[in-house]
Amino acid sequence: MTVYCFIHPLGPVSPRSHRLFGDPGSFGEAVMPPAPSVFAGALRSALIGRKATLLAACEQRDLPGAIQGFRLTQASLARQTDGRIEALFPLPADLAVIDGIAHRIEPAPAPAGLRAPHNLPLLSILKAPRGKPQAGAWLTERGFGEYLAGKLPGAENLVFRDALWKNDARLGIALDGERRTAADGALFTADHIALSENVGFLCGYEGAGEDAEGGVLRLAGDGRGAEWRRVDWAPPAPPRKAIAAARRFRLILATPGLFANGWLPPGVDPQTRRIEQADFSARLTCAAVPRAELVSGWDLLENRPKPALAATPAGCVWWFDEFEGDAGKLAEWVAAGLWDDNSRIAASRRAEGWNRAWLGAWN
Repeated sequence: MTVYCFIHPLGPVSPRSHRLFGDPGSFGEAVMPPAPSVFAGALRSALIGRKATLLAACEQRDLPGAIQGFRLTQASLARQTDGRIEALFPLPADLAVIDGIAHRIEPAPAPAGLRAPHNLPLLSILKAPRGKPQAGAWLTERGFGEYLAGKLPGAENLVFRDALWKNDARLGIALDGERRTAADGALFTADHIALSENVGFLCGYEGAGEDAEGGVLRLAGDGRGAEWRRVDWAPPAPPRKAIAAARRFRLILATPGLFANGWLPPGVDPQTRRIEQADFSARLTCAAVPRAELVSGWDLLENRPKPALAATPAGCVWWFDEFEGDAGKLAEWVAAGLWDDNSRIAASRRAEGWNRAWLGAWN
């Protein structure tokens, strides 16, 4: 059973990047949207804090099975309107907004004399009038549903970053741990995120705390306070019938991907570029993949940094054709997360919400 909750910060939050800061004159960069591990850690800590036995086990570095079975399944920006929670989605890599209008980036044969390094049959090419794409566009829940169905979202389903949050840079000073005073000449600046009114985060999790109704939690850098409460929400249904009829589909990365084979999602053979599962098969024919990001974190139980890993950014799109098999089984495979059982990526990362994806039609 998946529990969905709305997290509303009580003030500015500081979802930090992997870069260290604190030296004189340094700048602490904020990352928006936050990594899914930020929400996984905050929710698990809140659930552990509800029971003294779990707190005692945590001190002994022995987490009970209920918390070990925790898994984050959803992490997105959201807003509350008229008592309803609406998820908001960053613009996928196969859309570009020019002059307030969304345009498609579509698979097409490579022009003569041009060959891409990924050696796929088709290239992703923007089909739009000349103009500079606008950054910071997000899709409403309705617009994202249309997008997954293979339709082009209208301008009314676009929301821009300035309406959702503002950056709030604040001055800080390092502390001398021995004297417990401010350190001399150690001023630095840290970026914070001030969300607009009624804007927060929608998260879903499984495997623990299914009876929890909400409370308060510590969120992101400096453990800023946030309220969280359980809400009714349902994810967009995958377009199984359209996929079965067209024999092709799109795979859209919902959260950053930690893949063993770089930009290739698990299940795709690096040599043949095909997915061969027991219940379905398909050929990877095109991809829209922005530059990789570096992710890390801090392991509170072991009190040490987590290994730095290259992550394929959320919003990446892969196009597959020659689909054969059961579209329902394909949807189940995607819903379970894009993980390879033989991957060297730590199993703990699965619980943190990485490698989640959406299944979309390719019309």
